[in-house]
Amino acid sequence: MASARHYSAAAAEADDGEVAGYLPAGLPCLPACRACRAGQAQLVLSGAGARVRLSVVLPGVVIPSGADNDGAVVLEEGPRSARSRRSERMTLTEQHRPGADRRPADYDVLVVGGVGVDTIVRVEELRVPPGDSVLVEPLRDYVGHTGNGVALGWHALGLRTKFVDFLGDDPQGRMVLEHYARVGLDFSHLVSPHGTPRSANLVDPRGRRFSFYDGRHPGDLRLPRAFYLPFLERTAHVHLSIIGHNQDMYEDIHRLGVTSSTDLHDWDGRNPHHRPYALNSDYVFLSAAALHDRLHTVMRTILDEGRARFVVATDGAEGCHLLERGADGIRHFPAVRPERPVVDSNGAGDAFVTAFLHSLFEGRPLEECVLAGSVSGAFVCGSVGTHTEFIDLPGLRAATARAVTAR
Repeated sequence: MASARHYSAAAAEADDGEVAGYLPAGLPCLPACRACRAGQAQLVLSGAGARVRLSVVLPGVVIPSGADNDGAVVLEEGPRSARSRRSERMTLTEQHRPGADRRPADYDVLVVGGVGVDTIVRVEELRVPPGDSVLVEPLRDYVGHTGNGVALGWHALGLRTKFVDFLGDDPQGRMVLEHYARVGLDFSHLVSPHGTPRSANLVDPRGRRFSFYDGRHPGDLRLPRAFYLPFLERTAHVHLSIIGHNQDMYEDIHRLGVTSSTDLHDWDGRNPHHRPYALNSDYVFLSAAALHDRLHTVMRTILDEGRARFVVATDGAEGCHLLERGADGIRHFPAVRPERPVVDSNGAGDAFVTAFLHSLFEGRPLEECVLAGSVSGAFVCGSVGTHTEFIDLPGLRAATARAVTAR
């Protein structure tokens, strides 16, 4: 059987021993590739010369090739050129990465930092009530924090995801490890004597939340280079949580030519802790919650003083704002109408980031990336607790096709 590998349309061009066929938009090729590698599919080629027809035959399903889609499968027959052998191992994120020397990678995405345990407290409203106590629903603990949400979100979308962080040798740390073993997330950690980070999140009946994050890792804590570098060298893209202990990685990230992303959360544009992430990442996300009338100024400063290709500021029910490098102004996109009742907004920003960047890795225009992010963020708001449910790729495709803006 000929071998197959996910390949972006921009790079799907004929070469010695190579022909390319395109999969239709409604049937992404990542599941097909997984089935091929598992020996559960057949690749059928018909036609001759440069114009061929490719079908991926799954059990009970035939996916014919199309003519104009972002996903492609490359068939390699006979002797392979050096370029052909190199292409065989290319991943979705590798093809997205700029530059001529695109090296093969073991991971599509590496997430560094940002795991802990959330305690969810459901309250009537986000304020301190009178008196000195109040009866609430049972408190529940969830594996959470931003890196966890990004890693599990990409894992659910089918990307080969690696997650690394510090973790305490404590009940919360064991809870994290057991959870990742259940869901199959590839996670490596170093033991921190400071324990596993925690937060207490107040959530009101409308799904709005306020988080008390304990930030127990000291400011001078750093992931050792000997620990993170082997993972960084084997990935196509890296996402850095604003956790502090990973900020020294940027020199290696830039040297290796790995694209990077970060989420600044509710940065006010002034806190110096966030600046290394804001100015050294290729794709920057943040919340508009703390910026108010300084939104445009802060977004423009990130581009003018840093290396970002774009900045996205999410704004809850108001949608999001996008500023691209070289653009004259900021574009606003309305939110999508949630398909499920909103019960908990924990993790909505993380879900936005993962679906947005997944679409970007596919080579889709930024407008489609925004739509995918908005749909994914709205989806997680329909589940109780932190990071308890993630949208998968077929679900994302279907939901974006149905999506209706809130106004």
